Amino acid sequence: GGEGGIDLGSQGAPVGTSVFVRDLFRTVPARLSFLRSPAAEGGRCLHVMTQYALAYPEVSFRLLTEGRLGFHSPGNGEHRDALLEAWGAAAAEGLFLIEETTVGRTRVAGYTGPPHLVRSRRDRQEFFVNRRAVGDRVLSSSLADAYREILPRGKHPMAVLFLEVPPDDVDVNVHPAKSEVRFRREGEIFSAVQRSLRATLVA
Repeated sequence: GGEGGIDLGSQGAPVGTSVFVRDLFRTVPARLSFLRSPAAEGGRCLHVMTQYALAYPEVSFRLLTEGRLGFHSPGNGEHRDALLEAWGAAAAEGLFLIEETTVGRTRVAGYTGPPHLVRSRRDRQEFFVNRRAVGDRVLSSSLADAYREILPRGKHPMAVLFLEVPPDDVDVNVHPAKSEVRFRREGEIFSAVQRSLRATLVA
């Protein structure tokens, strides 16, 4: 037995395995004190779940909150269907498909919104690098620049961008939570995103 009667060791996890986490911060009350309201923390959990559903559309994700189904992605491998569950039909069905675009060693695909489908915040912008959800200034700047002359000031486009880059071209260890990355070829990344978005918006 481990500390506090907890057993530590390897455990098989065949398809269909369920993992339950209870009393996560029971032994670290300082962490518990930094949690916000249940609704706010639930919203953060939902955002993480939708990011995973977008990154791995071939996997079905289901989120239950107080026994109620809050999110359920189909797991059929279609990004569009995962987006329908994450953002709703009104938003997801209005997005343009970004045809896969390659610049150098960088490939970009995804979805982006028409000029009338905008937000007052950047809360509907998701970036994935090799299936990892990230927040990156190069990607957000590239997206903003592509829309700069076609959107009113203070409005932001909706977009989901999937980038594939060679692993040795991206450093994922620049942030404790792995939520930021650093690119070896920032210019190439910027150009790839710009080219893919502009081709989509003028099509």
